[in-house]
Amino acid sequence: MNISTLTGKIQQNASLDFGDIFNKSIELFKKTWLQGFLFLVLSMLIAIPAVLIIYIPMLSMTAFRGFAQYEYYDVPEFPFATMLPFFLLFFLAMIFVNTVTFAMTAGFFKMVKKLDVGQEASTGDLFMYVKGRYLTKSFILVLMTTGISLVAMFLCVLPLIYVAVPLNFFAVIFAFNPELTPSEVVKA
Repeated sequence: MNISTLTGKIQQNASLDFGDIFNKSIELFKKTWLQGFLFLVLSMLIAIPAVLIIYIPMLSMTAFRGFAQYEYYDVPEFPFATMLPFFLLFFLAMIFVNTVTFAMTAGFFKMVKKLDVGQEASTGDLFMYVKGRYLTKSFILVLMTTGISLVAMFLCVLPLIYVAVPLNFFAVIFAFNPELTPSEVVKA
C-alpha cells in the first residue's frame, strides 16, 4: 500500500456519526483498559530508570560542590565541557526511551484493533514493533517527531500546539501501515 492508496481509502469512507463512535469507544475501553494500564506501567518502567541514570550523576556532582540546603550561595556555573557529556547522555537516553515507547504505542494500537474486531490479543502484541526493521523505522520517526517539535518550538512555541496532535497520529499510522516508509508516515 502506498500513500495515494491510503489517502484514497480515507476519502472514500462514509461520514461519521458521533453517537455511534462514542458508544463503540466506551465498549472498546471496557475491553482494553487492562492492556492500556499495562502499557502505561511498562512505559514508566522504561522511562524512570533512564531518567535516574541521567540525574543521579548530575545530583552527585552538585552535592560534591558543597551545597547546603539552607545557606546562601551563589549559583555556580558548571563548565560547559563538564556538562556536555550529560547533555549528550540525556539526549541519547530520551531518544532511546521515546523510540521504545513509540514502538510500544504502535503495538498497543494494533492490539486494540485486534480486540475491536473480535480477535484474540496477547500482551506480546504490545512488543510487536519492538523488533529490528520496525525499531529502525520507529527510531527514524522519533527523530522526525523531535525535529518537527523543535522547529515548532523555535517558532515561538505557539505552532507546537498545532503540531502536537498530528505528531501523535504518527504512531497510529505506523501501527496500521508498517510497510510505509517514515517519510510516507509523516506525509499521511
